[in-house]
Amino acid sequence: MCAPDTKQPRGDVEIPKTSGARPSAIRRMAPFILSGLLFDTALYFAVHSLLPADLTPEPRYCPADDPGCARRDLLAFQLTCSTNLIYLGVTGFRSFYVTGTARSSVPQTPRGRYFGNNPAVLLPEADRINAAIVVFQGWDLVASVFFEEHRTPIMMTHHALALACGWFCLWYEVSEPKGMLRVFCAPDRSLAERCYLHGRRLNSPHCS
Repeated sequence: MCAPDTKQPRGDVEIPKTSGARPSAIRRMAPFILSGLLFDTALYFAVHSLLPADLTPEPRYCPADDPGCARRDLLAFQLTCSTNLIYLGVTGFRSFYVTGTARSSVPQTPRGRYFGNNPAVLLPEADRINAAIVVFQGWDLVASVFFEEHRTPIMMTHHALALACGWFCLWYEVSEPKGMLRVFCAPDRSLAERCYLHGRRLNSPHCS
């Protein structure tokens, strides 16, 4: 039987197929993920305790038997999610437009753009973004169970699939630079939408 060919096509980055190649970033990013989950949980309870008790949303966000309810829980949840979106957006913007590492750190070939972060960590921002997605979607998936507005089948499926994408991007060390640009653009859109919706929910003149 012939030995497998470890040479890559001409013009592509060479990634040695040896036992020394690092197959996963999950163990390395585990402290980041655990710290992020603890941070989101602590931030939620801190924001919830600091918000004024008379935040009255639109009646449709209150139970039928309590039309004047205060939904500090819902606003604290959204502000915690917004913090994650801001981190993702700033990291993607900085890597793509400020430092330029998203375009210069890994070889600009199809294989290099996706798998150039292994065996050497050439683009640590990719690992941080993938780990932040695991934190955000994992926390959001569990927290959404307690919010009727967010535990719809489509949103729970979205969180589960996004969590799986982030997890396997860490597992296979995917570091696609254009994906980092999309990570920057998507949170900005989500933040604008969240700000608009909360302006309506809380009958606030801001963000509307």
